[in-house]
Amino acid sequence: MSDTGITLALAVVREINTEEDMLTGIHHYETMGSLEVVDIASIQGVVGRIWNRDRWAIVD
Repeated sequence: MSDTGITLALAVVREINTEEDMLTGIHHYETMGSLEVVDIASIQGVVGRIWNRDRWAIVD
């Protein structure tokens, strides 16, 4: 039996449905969907969010 360990790096990702504001091009969402646990190595990009006009706006 080996005493060496394995390090796992996991992330929790939440699905959202966005709507684009045709005037500004900003994507907004009001509700979130299901959670999924993924290997962090599979993540290709991340986004942020800000509270804007009573809903969340996506910032990338």
